Amino acid sequence: MSLILAVDDDADVRLLVEAVLERDGHSVVSYEDGESLIFDLQNRLPDVVILDVMLPGMDGLEILEQLRRRVPGVPVLMLTAATSVDRVVEAMRLGAYDYLGKPIDPTELSTSIRNATERHALTTQLARLKRQTEGRGFPGIIGHAQTMSDVFGQIDRVAPSDVSVLVLGESGTGKELVSRSVHDLSARADENFVAVNCAAIPAQLQESELFGHEKGAFTGADARRIGRFEEADGGTLFLDEIGDLSLEAQAKVLRAIQERRFRRLGGDRDIESDFRLVSATHRDLDGMVTSGDFREDLFFRLAVFEIHIPPLRRRREDVPLLIQHFIERHASPNDRPVVATSAMAALLAYPWPGNVRELQNAVQRALVTAGGEIRLEDLPERVRRGDAAPVPADGGSLPSGRMAGDRGTGSEGAGDTPALDHLRPRVPDEILPLAEIERMAIVRALELTRGNISEAARRLEVGRTTLYRKIDEYGMR
Repeated sequence: MSLILAVDDDADVRLLVEAVLERDGHSVVSYEDGESLIFDLQNRLPDVVILDVMLPGMDGLEILEQLRRRVPGVPVLMLTAATSVDRVVEAMRLGAYDYLGKPIDPTELSTSIRNATERHALTTQLARLKRQTEGRGFPGIIGHAQTMSDVFGQIDRVAPSDVSVLVLGESGTGKELVSRSVHDLSARADENFVAVNCAAIPAQLQESELFGHEKGAFTGADARRIGRFEEADGGTLFLDEIGDLSLEAQAKVLRAIQERRFRRLGGDRDIESDFRLVSATHRDLDGMVTSGDFREDLFFRLAVFEIHIPPLRRRREDVPLLIQHFIERHASPNDRPVVATSAMAALLAYPWPGNVRELQNAVQRALVTAGGEIRLEDLPERVRRGDAAPVPADGGSLPSGRMAGDRGTGSEGAGDTPALDHLRPRVPDEILPLAEIERMAIVRALELTRGNISEAARRLEVGRTTLYRKIDEYGMR
């Protein structure tokens, strides 16, 4: 469902636009003047804007210029009467996508909006592909899983705008990296990215840290201090673990977001700041709103656009890529070990409750003791044990970043262990996707049969052709 913002001072036109587009399955918000639209852009990220050329106050061309700065790439469809064709020509020169004459033809409106939304989606996708081919991806964010592709698409869509972004994910998933990418791909990229860890600030100091204080505002305030909201003027303010803000601080953050102004602690004048807000948390803010621990009005201001980062256990196909990345990052170029088959099996089977951060720590630890290869004994004990089924003993190795599969060596060692015990969820109430269980079962079968395809297929009760296809599908060659 696309979000369409429509501006026209004629109430009948607004009603017609809403009726036609809502019938087509779009969500529509309409305004009677351009000032209301511009103010609301901090709370909404449109897919298309419909804009009348002739408006009271700011006219259509002035609004169009502001839209090009605030939401670049979003198609703008101009509405015009026959007497204002010259202004439409100017609007097209300024970057309008298309125009429609009045009175509006419903079929023409539907067609234009459909074309505009499709073009917007395609333009966003092409921009991302171009950046990838030029080696300008998302620095520090590694992942080829579909869930991560969805995250990259969300970053591409929201970054050029100024709307508030809420990044959600478990600890260690890379919320700050995603937030930095939102900043780096925005028009504010050359300005400050100011990061604040709300969980690390005692409740009694949160207001001073965020908004600053004047000399003498409290005991120990020996000099004026500039707060983080003021420091982020022109740039991006990143409030990490925002769920840890006190209710008192939440009220003042809400006012600062709404009015884009605040006072230093102990101050007597308002300070204005033009900041873009990105926040993040591993907490369940919906649940905190229900329990009264987080303000509902603040939540809606923060969550204009949400980006959900999947936990590592939901994108296990990225584990080899991440391992390779961390080896290249932390080992010297001439001393990069390979990963032994049993070590890779353990790394793939472990649920990674600490996510990417825990995997990085495990690789760093292994590099301390590893020689030419990372073996099972080089991994942390919790990874070796991992509540997983026994893994084969080392006897061969694979290049780091590859999955064990074709012809690992080792003993079966599973003995009386039930075949799927190692696939049981390690997080309470976790349900693994069927595709993930299938992939893990194939990995385990290849380990236990030492890469014998015929035997693995027999034990999995599938044909050899089916198993070969699945091996290719999951990248195990």
